Amino acid sequence: MKNCLMIIGEGIKLSEIFIEYLLREVKRNIEVSEIIFFNEHEKDIFMDISHFKEYDNIVIAIHKNSFASVSKIISTAINDSLIAKDGLLMPSSAISYTDGSYLIEVAETIINCIEIEESKKIPKIFITEPKEYKVINIFDIDDESIKVLFNPIASMNGVSIEVSKVVSNWNKLIIKSNKFGEIDNFISQISTLFSQKIVTEGDIVKYIIAKFTLHDKSISFAESCTGGLGAYMFTKEAGSSNIFNGSVIAYSNRIKQVWLKVDEATLIKNGAVSEQVVDEMLDGILALTNSNYAIAFSGVAGPTGGTVSKPIGTVYVGVKSNKGEKIVERLHLEGDRNYIQSQAANHGIYLLVNIAKEILL
Repeated sequence: MKNCLMIIGEGIKLSEIFIEYLLREVKRNIEVSEIIFFNEHEKDIFMDISHFKEYDNIVIAIHKNSFASVSKIISTAINDSLIAKDGLLMPSSAISYTDGSYLIEVAETIINCIEIEESKKIPKIFITEPKEYKVINIFDIDDESIKVLFNPIASMNGVSIEVSKVVSNWNKLIIKSNKFGEIDNFISQISTLFSQKIVTEGDIVKYIIAKFTLHDKSISFAESCTGGLGAYMFTKEAGSSNIFNGSVIAYSNRIKQVWLKVDEATLIKNGAVSEQVVDEMLDGILALTNSNYAIAFSGVAGPTGGTVSKPIGTVYVGVKSNKGEKIVERLHLEGDRNYIQSQAANHGIYLLVNIAKEILL
């Protein structure tokens, strides 16, 4: 299906956090193929709606200040009258409605108009569609090997697969069903063959939270270059309080020493961006929080700060358990500051899966 999200309100574009929230809410119901922004002063945007027929579903998110006028324009465009129901202006042909949201059908396209405003809850979205795909996580099999190993099994089950790299040695597999495809049967077969490599849930952090909760395990973070991103990836999810003990953002060397007990001599000899410092950060956060697992990051995210020996994109990521199991790796990442931080945080999750594989795999 081809689905479109239209956002009306030029100023809304500046509120990136609100746009992210809006997109999350829409994606709970449908997959978004295209996003189009319109200025609220473009009064002719719906005068010719013939192009709507190229979409199966359209969600039109309209700023509160323009909701009434745009609803009137839509009513005119579809040769309908504008009426008020329970204080909401909408075309008289509306199929369903609730506070701040109504649903209409134009030709064979379903259109859901919703009223949006910064700092306010997104109204109910009526449009839903069954997911015709599933996403799973695959560890320690490279993308080319995934295609070679899994494509024959996919063909036998009438499904197609697409590989999306998260970080090195961690890929997401998008599985789409053909007309009579068997997605669940395909997943069952590859899980049997590669039992220690596959997590059949799409959201790895939610999966870790569920597994750690079940096994009464906890986690903490000691972060420098990632600035709390690793901890945020967990705390943004419901249920994280079951497993998350705490986090320290130790940006300066002084804070690394005072809060995480990193030895000054270690910092002087090796520098803050080093395996030795990350090792001591792990020990410090485990001692401070008494967690079962810890993840630590120190690196050069850029755009400045790089040296010949430690260029921009050099990041040390470490994971350690309270039983003494430990992995610390040096990464050479590329991209802008935010992308380097995101890659580092995801690599921390990858290492956690390896350290805690008896629970997670």
